[in-house]
Amino acid sequence: YMVPGPLEKDQEGIFLVTPVERWAPRKVKEEKLRGHNYAKIPVTAVHEAYPGHHLQLVYANTHAKTLPRKIGSALSSLFVEGWAFYCEELMEELGYIREPVQKLARLQDQLWRAARIILDVSLHTGKMTVEEGIQFLIERAGLERANAEAEVRRYTSNPTQPMSYLVGKIEILKVIEDYKRRNPMITLRELHEAILSCGSLPPRLLRERLLGT
Repeated sequence: YMVPGPLEKDQEGIFLVTPVERWAPRKVKEEKLRGHNYAKIPVTAVHEAYPGHHLQLVYANTHAKTLPRKIGSALSSLFVEGWAFYCEELMEELGYIREPVQKLARLQDQLWRAARIILDVSLHTGKMTVEEGIQFLIERAGLERANAEAEVRRYTSNPTQPMSYLVGKIEILKVIEDYKRRNPMITLRELHEAILSCGSLPPRLLRERLLGT
């Protein structure tokens, strides 16, 4: 997903669907498509578009009052990815992700995000080699080798970003729990508007903004 610039008049994002490389061996093509199957389409759409990245980042662009909060997507992967990951489970609870196979796909993605925390730390502290990381994703998270290789290559170039999905979601859920405790009559829409209106803040600063703690 490519977010529109914070000062663009038309806040239209771009949802990119990457095709399988035509020159790739047949086995690699099949593995990549198996890992990005039809059951995962609604999960991916929720995460990348609405109410995930597109809603959150456009809301930050149009409602946040300061430029740092508008461009926080470059500063706080914890909140941006945590929010999109939070939305996946939320939309299952609200009935959008409803088919058993779709729910299973969401749970597999949740397992994969948990595995990222272990890999992120292990790869960048020298506790795990690239090949060990690939095998870990295959054996523990159920990824196909072609997809596991692509994932680990990305992790090696962007330390701490892979863990931001689940860690960010957990931190956002903590803020939500405390905010609802303080405002027991708040609706889900009001809760989300309060969070999104803060812009792309790291969860610690989000907590300070909403709760003053």
